Amino acid sequence: MKTLALKAFTILGSRVLTHASQVVAFVLLARVLSPAGFGAYGVLTSAVFLSGQVGNLGLRQSAAHRIGQKRMSDGDAMGVMLAFWPPAAVVCAGAVLWFNGKALGDLTAGAGAFGPQTALALAAAGVLFTVLVQGVFLGRGEIRNFSVAEAGPRMLQSAFIAVLWLAGLLTVATAMWSFALGFLLLIPFTAWLALRGASPLRLPLAEGLEMVRHGLIFAASMFLITLQGRVGVFWLSAVDGPEAAGHLFAAQRGVEIVLELATAVGLVLFSEATRSGSLKNNMAATLKTALLLSGMFLVIGATAALAAPLVVPLVLGEAYTEAVPVVRVLALGLAPAAFVKIMNSVVAGSGKPTLSAAVIGGALLMNTSLAYILVPSSGALGAAWASVCSFSMAAGVYLFATLRFRTTRVAADAGDIKTSASDTGAGTPPLRG
Repeated sequence: MKTLALKAFTILGSRVLTHASQVVAFVLLARVLSPAGFGAYGVLTSAVFLSGQVGNLGLRQSAAHRIGQKRMSDGDAMGVMLAFWPPAAVVCAGAVLWFNGKALGDLTAGAGAFGPQTALALAAAGVLFTVLVQGVFLGRGEIRNFSVAEAGPRMLQSAFIAVLWLAGLLTVATAMWSFALGFLLLIPFTAWLALRGASPLRLPLAEGLEMVRHGLIFAASMFLITLQGRVGVFWLSAVDGPEAAGHLFAAQRGVEIVLELATAVGLVLFSEATRSGSLKNNMAATLKTALLLSGMFLVIGATAALAAPLVVPLVLGEAYTEAVPVVRVLALGLAPAAFVKIMNSVVAGSGKPTLSAAVIGGALLMNTSLAYILVPSSGALGAAWASVCSFSMAAGVYLFATLRFRTTRVAADAGDIKTSASDTGAGTPPLRG
């Protein structure tokens, strides 16, 4: 337990440091770019992260699970991922550019080779490499190295954003370049961390194909999880334009900063689950932690909802006044969102992504359906309600399943104790001579 807590605090510390710098970048981007520009930036960066989740074909989770279970060496896993990365990066970059032609819009006019299109393509490659290499760190239980790969690119971007702002050069295009360079510049270092101390590199082709086959459902699950958090932004951008999307994206980013504790705990639990017991035992053992954190986020969310009318205009400016009710709704959904984040990590770490994909797929369907109904009349506020309702539904499903697993586990433990007592002769009357 102490080791798990230490790992949680390690990754939480890195995320607190990361988001201390990201808060500055978030405020500068929101204020300088305006809601419309910030909305376009949000759509593009969200698309890049989505490409990284689906484009790795589940190799991150598959590698973490196989290394953790001693079914594969870290050298074999790195060999597979280094061979996979270049062609996959080309496909991801092409898909991101193709799907975001409308969002790029006038941003590419006269920009040339250094426009946001190039930055977007390079960012997709950088994010994909980071996602892949994290699988080795998770499988080996190297939470500190995972934190470097997770936090480093974002801290670099925050530094670039501050410099661009001071120089008066902060635009959507330069913000995209700062995003891309943050990931690209750290690739040599994260690759060195993964290769340092690893077994010799090999490319077991058959094992690689098996990893992809096993990992496809992981990729689908993580794609759905990521899309679940951003479907409202994409929908608003398409229906109401980038300004409405900017209000929702600003509200989501503010709330997500608060959710970092749940993400940190979830990542540690994922790493532990890759090397421990069954799905039922992992979920049952995690229930108390998930409920305690959800209760804490319920209090935090209520506080944030009350403070939003004062904090949002003060921090982001009067241009984001329309985001205040959106922040209040999303803040009230912090508790179920935290519960879902933790349970998703445990399910994925236990090697059972089908359950996660089914739960989040149902939540995504609800999110999209409600957004379709509510966005035309309520805009960003309707998208926020759709998100909160869908996370609440997913949390309810996970809670029901976990309580069932916990009941089964307690009954099994009681049966084991009774059997053990019987085997040792405990509880039987002594023989009389």
